[in-house]
Amino acid sequence: MKQRLIVAIFTIAVFCIGYFAGTWREGARPLPPPPGLVGAEFAHPRQPETAWRDRPINRADLIKQIDSIKPQLDAFLAQMKVIEDGFMRDFNQLLTPDQRKYHEEHAKKRPSGLKESGPPLTDDEVASLRFELPAHNLLWDVVVGMRLDSLTRDYQLDDTQREIVRALLKERREKVIALIDSSPPPSVSLIRLAPFVQRLAQPAPATPNSPSGGK
Repeated sequence: MKQRLIVAIFTIAVFCIGYFAGTWREGARPLPPPPGLVGAEFAHPRQPETAWRDRPINRADLIKQIDSIKPQLDAFLAQMKVIEDGFMRDFNQLLTPDQRKYHEEHAKKRPSGLKESGPPLTDDEVASLRFELPAHNLLWDVVVGMRLDSLTRDYQLDDTQREIVRALLKERREKVIALIDSSPPPSVSLIRLAPFVQRLAQPAPATPNSPSGGK
């Protein structure tokens, strides 16, 4: 039964990735040109795969959506943090002194990622926070092998540690699924974007392709 549930969730996650990217791409696709000579369609260049990123972003509308469900988003993120902190606490207890030392050094070198305060978010950063990261996180939460392989590689886990971590990741997955079932997030595509609402409220930075950019 659990195996079927995992397969179903994985299928939904993959569908979401394709759906979000496809919807965004379709919205950015230009209208087809009027009919021309026979064979003239071959003269039109193919649209680049990243054309969906060029769609204008309505930042005011996104902020309005986030504000309307902010308490639910904050509560969901807080409970996810409790689950993750619990897993990391149990995981760290399995590490040898050398592995813990590596963990500390690795954490210092690891890129900190986007900060909640700072310059305006670029359109690419908004697109990534809305679509790419939520879809990736969903897979990361339910597909045990993805994170298990990453931890094994990063910390050189032995076979015994690997099996214990596998069990911990399965327990974490059950908690995540239970959280989603009990308090479904109002909008998966806004969960990662919500903490950056202050940077989203600022005017979009000029780009080389914008009227004011490239000077």
